[in-house]
Amino acid sequence: PVRPGHARRQFLRGIGELAANKLADAQKDFAAAVNIDPQAQYFEALGRSVEAQNQFDEAIRYFGDAIDHDPQYADPLIDRARVHQTRREWNVSLADLEAARKIDDRRADIYLMKGKAMYTLGDRKGSIGAFQQAIDRDGKDSEAYYGLGKAYYDLNNPGAAVSNLNRAIELARPDVDWYPEAHRTLGYAYKAAHSKGEMCNTFKKFLEIAPSTLATGDVKQEL
Repeated sequence: PVRPGHARRQFLRGIGELAANKLADAQKDFAAAVNIDPQAQYFEALGRSVEAQNQFDEAIRYFGDAIDHDPQYADPLIDRARVHQTRREWNVSLADLEAARKIDDRRADIYLMKGKAMYTLGDRKGSIGAFQQAIDRDGKDSEAYYGLGKAYYDLNNPGAAVSNLNRAIELARPDVDWYPEAHRTLGYAYKAAHSKGEMCNTFKKFLEIAPSTLATGDVKQEL
C-alpha cells in the first residue's frame, strides 16, 4: 500500500540534506519518496539533486517525469530549461520556458532565462524585451539589469547601457560570476558615451576586482 506520510518524511529529509549539500544522501531520500509515492514534486526534487551532481541526463529525465505527472507544474519546466542552458542547448531551453510562461507568467526567472538564451542566440532586441519583463516582475533582479545593459551596449546605446549596468552593480553581490565583466562592459559604455573620467574610474575598479583575467591587458591600455 502507498504510504504518503512516509514518502513525505523521506522528501523533507532530502530537502534538508540538499540544503546541507549532502547530495548523494538527498538523492537517495528523494528516490525513496518517488518509489513510495510518485508525485511531481518528488521527481522535481530528485532531478535537482542529480543536477547538483552534474548528472544532467538523469536530471532531464527526472524533470520530464515531474512534468508528466503534473503538466501544470512550472518548476520542473524551468529546471529542465536551466539544464539545457548549462549544456548550451538554447533553443530547447526556450521551448520549456515558453511552456512555463503559459503556466505562470508572474515569474521573473522565466524571463531572465529567456533573455539569456535570446542574447546568446544573437537576438539582442528580443533579449531586451525579456530582461525588461524580468525587471517588471522583480525590480531587484541584478542579473536582468546586467543582461539589459550588455544588450543595450551591443546595440550602440551607451546611455541605456550605463544606466542598467550601474543598477546591476548596485544590486549584485560581489561574488556573482558576472560582477567583474559588468564593470568592464560599463567602462566601455562610458567610453562610448565620451565620459572619460567615469571610464577610468570604472576600469580601475575592474582591475582591483579582476587583476589577472584575459581582459586585463586591453583594459590597462585604455587608462
